Amino acid sequence: MAFDAAKAPRAIQQAIVNAMRQSAGILKDRAISNLDRVLKRKSGDLATSIYARAGRTRFGGYLQVGTKLKYGRFWEMGFKHGRQFFHRPWLRPAVEQSQAEVARRIQIEVDRAIGQQFGNVTIDIKIPM
Repeated sequence: MAFDAAKAPRAIQQAIVNAMRQSAGILKDRAISNLDRVLKRKSGDLATSIYARAGRTRFGGYLQVGTKLKYGRFWEMGFKHGRQFFHRPWLRPAVEQSQAEVARRIQIEVDRAIGQQFGNVTIDIKIPM
């Protein structure tokens, strides 16, 4: 296979997006697991409202996780009820727990894309925590 410099950046970008899409389900599952551990579910509405989306940006990809239910944000960020302050983070810990796995998947996919363009090359990706 001949090297095509014009296709290499697109191939790498697509590799990043593919890794983000693979990681979306893992991140969502961790968020639901944390939610089950931190809060006692009554209806399950918050857990079923959690979404994880991945997509393309100009130079790579994004991975977004969250919920549209307002009280999900209240539990995550905290709220005051009477004299008590309630704060039970469930989403941020899921993101922090998933960072290493997301980075690993990006590295695997980018290595694969580079290998297809250049041959046998390995790249180490470090994400500051």
